[in-house]
Amino acid sequence: EAGYKCEGEGKGRVACDPGSYAKANGSVACIPCPPGRASATSAAVECEECKENTIAKDSSQTSCKACGRGESTSSKGSTVCTKVPRGFYVNMSNATVECEAGYKCEGEDSDHEPCPPGSYAEDTGSVDCFPCSPGKYARLNASTACIDCPSGWIQETEGQPNCIKPDAGKIAAGGSSSVAIAKGWEAFNCNADGVCNKTRACRPG
Repeated sequence: EAGYKCEGEGKGRVACDPGSYAKANGSVACIPCPPGRASATSAAVECEECKENTIAKDSSQTSCKACGRGESTSSKGSTVCTKVPRGFYVNMSNATVECEAGYKCEGEDSDHEPCPPGSYAEDTGSVDCFPCSPGKYARLNASTACIDCPSGWIQETEGQPNCIKPDAGKIAAGGSSSVAIAKGWEAFNCNADGVCNKTRACRPG
């Protein structure tokens, strides 16, 4: 029967040793597990394919060995481990996956790292985070995009987690700079925070 060999001449059936198998009934010999597969039990009908990020380099293996830290396989049933490529990481399930948007993955033994406030990663598979440009901000970790400064607020420096009020006597000129309010003019259209986004000539009197 499957899982056993029968050599005849009065010899009884013999279970296949671990690391080998017999798939068909009437087998006269057990077949070694091929590289990339293993069998831990006797009387195996087939050898199990090595899971992702485990390997069996040689034939007749009784188990698949895990890849070392920073290494992975390209698929199940592998015979060799390779370095985790940039833009990927090994997750808690021991699977090699592409880096999520909002994170950077430098490959090898690096984990996926969330982009810190003031930076972002728009695409999956990113190997780096990018600073927000002036006039934009990202308040949270793992941002996938930066947000324009609200009307009247500014941010003159790249890579910042928030926007700020213009200095006293100034008004925003776009989101990345401010200008002094000219003599004879005043700010108006101000919100509760005291941030104004328009100017006008001072009224007589």
